[in-house]
Amino acid sequence: MVTDPQGASLYLMTPIPPPGSRGQGSDAFSVDRPQHIRWNELSASDPDGAVTFYSSLCGWDQQGDMDMGAMGKYRFLRHGGVTIGAVMPKAPDFPTSRWSYYIGVDDIDRAAAAVTAGGGRIVHGPIEIPGGEYSLHAIDPQQAAFGLVGARLC
Repeated sequence: MVTDPQGASLYLMTPIPPPGSRGQGSDAFSVDRPQHIRWNELSASDPDGAVTFYSSLCGWDQQGDMDMGAMGKYRFLRHGGVTIGAVMPKAPDFPTSRWSYYIGVDDIDRAAAAVTAGGGRIVHGPIEIPGGEYSLHAIDPQQAAFGLVGARLC
């Protein structure tokens, strides 16, 4: 567990491929499969510096962005030609830069109901995001923050 130059904590690891898939990469991330990390979002005090740092460290590149008005640019990160997340300016009320991770779900409303039934709470969303899926931010019963992203089936 380390922190980047702006104070965002992250866990570095050597990916382990799925069983029976020797020589392949980890399957922990998927842009479309439920129960996998689907999106990585960095709120950074210096988005330009963050893009430079992670490009050097991980081989990521920044390609394209979305203007969020007064909140600044939402800059898309890619790895191996796949968009894996984004970097955005840190909100003034965040104490430090931080990563947020979004887990893919098959039904955002069913997942939201499971969060509250399990003792967690929804702090924002679900909201529609570009591309037609929905995301939400939640806190689990132990106070860990996480995000969910997926389709709305009803």
